[in-house]
Amino acid sequence: MAPSSPSRSQDARTSDPLLSKRPPRRPGLRKDRDFGSFIGPKASQAQTVMRFDTFPLWLREGPWTWAATIYVPVACALVMALTPWALATVPPIPDTRLSAGMDTTTAWISCACIGWAALIVGYMFATVGSWPIVSFTIISWLIMTSRLVGVVLGPYSVGMHMLAEALRGPALFNAVIVFGVWWMVLVPLLTAFMPDHKKRMDFFKFNFSFFLVNVHALNLPLGLWSHYSTHRPLCLFDLWTALTLGMLYLMFYLMYLDPNGLHLYIILSPRTRFCVVSYTALISIHVGMYLAFGGTWTADVCHAFW
Repeated sequence: MAPSSPSRSQDARTSDPLLSKRPPRRPGLRKDRDFGSFIGPKASQAQTVMRFDTFPLWLREGPWTWAATIYVPVACALVMALTPWALATVPPIPDTRLSAGMDTTTAWISCACIGWAALIVGYMFATVGSWPIVSFTIISWLIMTSRLVGVVLGPYSVGMHMLAEALRGPALFNAVIVFGVWWMVLVPLLTAFMPDHKKRMDFFKFNFSFFLVNVHALNLPLGLWSHYSTHRPLCLFDLWTALTLGMLYLMFYLMYLDPNGLHLYIILSPRTRFCVVSYTALISIHVGMYLAFGGTWTADVCHAFW
């Protein structure tokens, strides 16, 4: 969802009678409420495919509903309250972990995954820019990449092993969430808000671009590999780390991105009481995935596994 260049912003203003009276401003900031932000590659490579102002203004501006005001801090408090129980289930470092090393095939596949993930990040900087780093998609991609680095270097470093274990849950769950939410929720929603057929076709073309197919589709097998390459049963610590990072991103989105007009995930808007449904669904998805992947509520299984 890339901001447009100033020239494209000016062109859009002159073609839109509602915007032509407004002086040029940086797209994506609150002062541009009727202009919105842009989604798409750099101006030199593709045309604009979506503007945030296609979403209703009441979802983009205004005070939070009472439901969001109460729900968000309570949810954060509950996740924090899980901390003592979660830390009690942290898997111990096995005695043979650092001396045994890693299976050669697993190590090479993981290294290939790291190289590809780094290549995609470089491609992003070259073709889209740096702004996607604030999106949950790219943050999840970087978490998954860091997890794989920890997996490869874990046999030689206690610190890297601990990093890999801390990111196991977030890398796995985020990969599933990004894949599922993008294809099953956001794509249909964004398409529905497109003003005409041409815009929809532009969006479909952008959606199946090399970069988006990687970060919204290939991320799933990479996330699964990051877990199963050094498989162990999930424990409460994995669920807690995923929920904690998820809550931190939600606060970053609600406190910084949303007020500045970067409505990357309109379903998270705190200006409708139905946001409680979205927030609860995301938490429930975490718990559901945890159970689906064989998560346990005690430390005994994880400790016995090693």
